[in-house]
Amino acid sequence: MLQFIFGRAASGKTEAVFRRIEKAVLAGREDLILLVPEQFSFESERALLRRLGRTASKQVEVLSFTRLCDRVFRETGGLAGRRIDDSGRTLLMGEALAETAGSLQLFGRQAGTMEFVRTMLSAAAEWKQCGITPAMLAEASESLPAGALRAKTADLSLIYAAYDARVNARYLDPLDDLTRLYHKLEDYPFFKGKTVYADAFKGFTGQQFLVLDRILAQANAVVISFNIDPAAGRLAAGLSAGNNRRPQGHSVFSNVEAVVRRLASMARSRHIPLADPVLLEESHFSHGQLARLEKGLAGKTGEAAGAADGKAVRIFAAASRYEEVDRAALTIRRLVREEGYRYRDIAIIARDLSVYAGSLESAMRRYDIPLFMDKRQPVDTLPIFVLVLSAMEAARNYATEPLLRYLKTGLTPLKDTEISLLEDYLFIWNISGEAWCQDFTQHPDGYVDPDKKEQDEEKAQRVQKRLDTLNALRRKVIEPIRRLHEAVFAQTAEEIGEAVWRLLTDLDAAVSLRDYADKLERAGEPEWADLQRQSWDILMELLDQAMYTLGDRPVGYRRFLELFRLMVSLRDAGGIPQKLDQAAAGGADRMRPGRPRAVFVLGLNQGVFPAAPGSGGVFHPAERTQLIDIGLPVTDNWLADSIEENYLLYTTLTASSEALYLSYSQADGRGQSLEPSPVIRQVRRLLPDVTVESAAGPLALSELQAAGPALEQLAAHWEEDTPLSRSLRACLMADEQAAGRMAAIQRAAARTPAALSGKTARALFGDDIQASATQVDVYHRCRFSYFCRYGLRAKKLRQADMDVLQRGTIVHYVLEKMIQRYGAELRYTDAAGRAVDIHGFVKEYAENAMGGLDKLPPRLRYMLRRVESLLADILGRMAEEFAAGDFEPAACELVIGEKGEVPPMEVPLSEGSLSVSGAVDRVDVWNQGVRQYVRVVDYKTGSRNFNLPDVLQGLNLQMLLYLFILEERGKPLNIETGPHPAPAAAGELLPAGILYMPSRRAMGTPEDSEKAIRRKNRMNGLLLDEPEVLKAMEKDGEGLYIPVDYNKKDGLPKKTSPLAGPADFEVLRLHIRRLLREMGDTLHKGDIAADPLDGRESPACKYCDFRSVCGREPSTPGRKVEKMSGDAALKQMREEETDGISGDGQTEAGH
Repeated sequence: MLQFIFGRAASGKTEAVFRRIEKAVLAGREDLILLVPEQFSFESERALLRRLGRTASKQVEVLSFTRLCDRVFRETGGLAGRRIDDSGRTLLMGEALAETAGSLQLFGRQAGTMEFVRTMLSAAAEWKQCGITPAMLAEASESLPAGALRAKTADLSLIYAAYDARVNARYLDPLDDLTRLYHKLEDYPFFKGKTVYADAFKGFTGQQFLVLDRILAQANAVVISFNIDPAAGRLAAGLSAGNNRRPQGHSVFSNVEAVVRRLASMARSRHIPLADPVLLEESHFSHGQLARLEKGLAGKTGEAAGAADGKAVRIFAAASRYEEVDRAALTIRRLVREEGYRYRDIAIIARDLSVYAGSLESAMRRYDIPLFMDKRQPVDTLPIFVLVLSAMEAARNYATEPLLRYLKTGLTPLKDTEISLLEDYLFIWNISGEAWCQDFTQHPDGYVDPDKKEQDEEKAQRVQKRLDTLNALRRKVIEPIRRLHEAVFAQTAEEIGEAVWRLLTDLDAAVSLRDYADKLERAGEPEWADLQRQSWDILMELLDQAMYTLGDRPVGYRRFLELFRLMVSLRDAGGIPQKLDQAAAGGADRMRPGRPRAVFVLGLNQGVFPAAPGSGGVFHPAERTQLIDIGLPVTDNWLADSIEENYLLYTTLTASSEALYLSYSQADGRGQSLEPSPVIRQVRRLLPDVTVESAAGPLALSELQAAGPALEQLAAHWEEDTPLSRSLRACLMADEQAAGRMAAIQRAAARTPAALSGKTARALFGDDIQASATQVDVYHRCRFSYFCRYGLRAKKLRQADMDVLQRGTIVHYVLEKMIQRYGAELRYTDAAGRAVDIHGFVKEYAENAMGGLDKLPPRLRYMLRRVESLLADILGRMAEEFAAGDFEPAACELVIGEKGEVPPMEVPLSEGSLSVSGAVDRVDVWNQGVRQYVRVVDYKTGSRNFNLPDVLQGLNLQMLLYLFILEERGKPLNIETGPHPAPAAAGELLPAGILYMPSRRAMGTPEDSEKAIRRKNRMNGLLLDEPEVLKAMEKDGEGLYIPVDYNKKDGLPKKTSPLAGPADFEVLRLHIRRLLREMGDTLHKGDIAADPLDGRESPACKYCDFRSVCGREPSTPGRKVEKMSGDAALKQMREEETDGISGDGQTEAGH
């Protein structure tokens, strides 16, 4: 006998099944079986135990189809043998495709790709579930007319046959278990005399139908419940009084109807009587809204039964997925705190949980909600698999990217600090490939000017010690990989697998992984700890599977790696609930909640839930229809999937017993707008009293259900003084952990300037502060930047590449060498001779700093040729400039400092001192009797114009500092450049000015004259306003080299020319000394505020490396150099020094 129990959601189908079981148990029956889906077996056993008691429940055997196979095979045989899983199937499918590739008509080219392996595995699994054999596919091909489908089906039958033969030769395939069970039951009457109850199924596979056919033939009675409208179920079973014709169209229950029709047909074909079905017409929802919703979703009309309405159904329109899960978490907390819910009474369902997993976990953590997420973790993201796959990839060619992934798993011998040290060097020198197998010899800091390399033995030893450390780390990393590299030349899976095992043994990976899992356990992450422990066993299984399946057959390293990577990608791991009281979250297609009190449905967006049907696999929908027409039992995926999606939606929205919360997002993660699912409109049509809610502003106090969100809310409205903010402050201050975070928010909101204690500042900077001229400029631009760069010594890593900085270094190097060689006699050189010299010095630089010109890649060699062209232009202009004046270079790269040619500038502070050092690109002198006029020249690869208002605020002091350091030295300079160095005559050294020389080429327009182009390339700066000095710089006064223009009328310099008299230079000197004293005293006080100063042409924050850590909002207005003329700036400086005393107590005359 076959009897159906038909009823829609919440109609009591399971209860009806259990009542019949209970009645049979009480009657003394012991031959009872309850057949349920896999995920229901535990809950069903527990429910029977509670209902019948321990003794009586033993009279009922709860089985899933998997358990049923195991049960019968244990009695009849069939368990002995090696069972295959998806990983082993991957290998066998790869072999089958390799074997048949040459015989395939359509798929020959695709046969070698991993994607096609994956596609064929999916197809083979579907065919097995449908009960389709390779012979059936071949017969179908023969039945089809000539054409693409016939050729496709023939190809697929060849592949399937080769694959199936391989599986059957060596394995037991769980996908074949039901087929084997079907054949076993032919001779073994396992179900004879038994009553079988089947509950909670929504459908059956082709294989399951075969087994059900045996059950119908053997059992005394079979009772099956279905979630279906009773009238539709009765009609589908052919048991309806009167007309049994099917209605037109498809309903949400159409797939279930098809199952009922097939079961009824199977029973009739065996002459098994069909009892009158049990029709459960009444729903048992506790709220009328839920009852009306279920009735409407089922396509029924009329009033539904149920208690007083209330607000059982809520709809929330969220701005984003983050707001969606946040609102769900908030509501869950409220249900638990205010309405007596337990967390286990609540289910969260999404069509695709992976989309929400990260944000859901985060939200639940913030609201302190225990959550079990029914999701499988892909094992290829777990550390041990990242280690193995990265090592295998790296072993092919020692590529750095996989090597770093391998290192960062935490399962290698290197510590985090050692990995960081090594990664810095790899980044700077772009190390990869065979370079890993050779000693690192390049400077750890990148390209270093050969003249600035460590000259003394102590510094050289420090650099060598760093290299020794790096090479020791390199060997630690590469030696195990080099041993694995030997397997690259191996052919068999056994050899490759053994090499991988040796790597794991060398690394002691099992112990490292166990320690990592224990660490996670101690940190309160038991789920992740369990995943790590599972991952080792899974890895061993996969390696064992690969070595057993492929054995000693030649496969090659590359193919093995591809197959093994695919094997790993198909495996996942899952956890079990860690607590009794947890909310549960899962995907709509996986989760079977047992009537929870409240259900939250996330992601009700168009195209998401219900989801659009997939492509249909190897056969598209039209081809499936053709195959069905010739009798091949494939499923009509497109239609079946569309109906299944609506059925999933129905079961999800009717799963709750008390409360249903529906939500959708209005935008995705990229800000693209999203539309609500059609079901939202359907729900609103069925329940007109339900409105769509949204977050209209800050949460009310009653809605703030946890400390984390409350703190976020308070922070967002920190400046407001409202009853809500006052209540939150009072509440959170009582929480010790929240109080600490509130203090941090207070500091950020108040924008309290960064500061150190005086004691810390002195320990960091010293009582006697030593600074370079560059550091002085950084300090005045931003004190916080100075602290990061020179206090903490933080710096941005720069690759050893031909960037702007490196290009500037090469230009400086060659200009220095040329001036040292020729001095003022550069004026006598010709372009060809200079070109030879330039190439020689560039080559010398490349040899000493870049590892040699010949070893550089073509791109860098090309860029060096471009630099040579630039240098030829610059030196041509310099030669003309020397010929046009009387100033000649006295020194290049003149070092100012304790160990330099010129002592540093010393400035006394309130306590201690500040000394300024540096290196001058070039110093030019003009000897005029007993006077020596000196000018400082700086090469600039960028564009910089000297402005006195900048100096007023402490910017662009570098050149003036150098000039005044030389002036305060007092003694004339020797001429130490060129072929004829000359000692300085006794006399007085006077400042002649500063000049920025552009070491770049400014291009003119076609309309520009040659003179106009030269003017665009002339130097800029500040010069002494004395006619004879200016004439010594440029005799003809055309302003082609120095930034001085003359009036045609009187021949005097124009007022716009950057000139200053001796008294003005003295004002500048005193002003700078005062700034230096203020700088030193401020640093000693610990003032390191992020208060940037924008220069006239140089925004302080634009290129700052520390913008991300200073805490300053980009929109916050900063200080700017005031717009004023140079004369106005000098006047202000003069007024500051009206008492005649400089910042260090010197009089204007007493320097």
